[in-house]
Amino acid sequence: MNLPQAYVSRMRALLGAEFDAFLESMQAPFQRALRENARRPGGARSFALAQVPWCPRGYFVSTDARPGASLAHFAGAFYLQEPSAMVPAEVLCAQPGERVLDLCAAPGGKATRLAECAGALVANEIEPRRAKVLLSNLERMGAWNAAVTNETPARLAQALPEAFDAVLVDAPCSGEGMFRRDPGAIAEWTEASNLGCQKRQREILACAARLVRPGGRLVYSTCTFSPLENEDNVEWFLREFAEFSARDFSLPALGRSQNGCLRVYPHRAAGEGHFVLSEEQQIHSQAAQGVGKDHQRPAGQGDDGELLPAHAGGAGEKAEEVVRKARQEDGQGKEPVKAAAFMGPLHVFVVEFFGEELFQQRFAEVPGHGEG
Repeated sequence: MNLPQAYVSRMRALLGAEFDAFLESMQAPFQRALRENARRPGGARSFALAQVPWCPRGYFVSTDARPGASLAHFAGAFYLQEPSAMVPAEVLCAQPGERVLDLCAAPGGKATRLAECAGALVANEIEPRRAKVLLSNLERMGAWNAAVTNETPARLAQALPEAFDAVLVDAPCSGEGMFRRDPGAIAEWTEASNLGCQKRQREILACAARLVRPGGRLVYSTCTFSPLENEDNVEWFLREFAEFSARDFSLPALGRSQNGCLRVYPHRAAGEGHFVLSEEQQIHSQAAQGVGKDHQRPAGQGDDGELLPAHAGGAGEKAEEVVRKARQEDGQGKEPVKAAAFMGPLHVFVVEFFGEELFQQRFAEVPGHGEG
């Protein structure tokens, strides 16, 4: 594997004595896994090997197995997911009766897990075609208590301030943690991409802060090793949004976080690279008033370890412009409208943009449901 020299030098400085072990792990095959659907238990057992320690329904699968081609997968018995990508949803730890938001949700690995535990879930994706993939996965997994939205974080924050008990931001990133799994990402990597992603991540986080209710929780995750996109963003966020504080956690085989932050490395755990931050908001919140500076231009779409698509635009591009371009490419070429389409008996629906009245009406009908 031909890694960029600037990347190698930075990783050597980060890891010190562990660098050689890390470099050796990058030459090994990547780990494959699936997560069993809690609503349809038992369907994944024919493919399951050892359990993923940090996810109660996660299982490693062999490199030659093809679970994605099985009838069980088509029927929603499980979701194929990289092992370390299971971490953020476990850290958020959605509970029955809670209103939960996955702000950068496509293709749906984390959203389908959150829907199993939450009272109700809003799964948002800024890019229209990826929102359709997200919807398809939620329907396949039987997520009856989920709503899919195709919106910018800024417009969601404007419509639904302090509406959620828990928010997940699995942010678009430079994807350094996926180099072993996706060698094509290596060719696209530059030092400048870290700065560009950092700008976009801060825009998303600023909106996410406005969506968390007083006393609620926010989890931020990436699939990169870059301190610019990880610890630097944490310091910036806690400085700009003083109503939040780090919340420590621990997971089997991964250990305990430090100041709310946990790094996952392929030489330490059976998975790819990930970073997770857990935060809690104080009861007295000022998020609805827009605490912080210059928080009006969020953008991005998150998923289970994929890089930003080429059509997502430059790092500083406004979210509204990203949506406009994507809709033109998709043959729509129109602005978001207030409309909801209910999709079959699963009660999963797509909303291009919804106001608070529709939100409150929908969630009033959803009882607490799920399995912790």
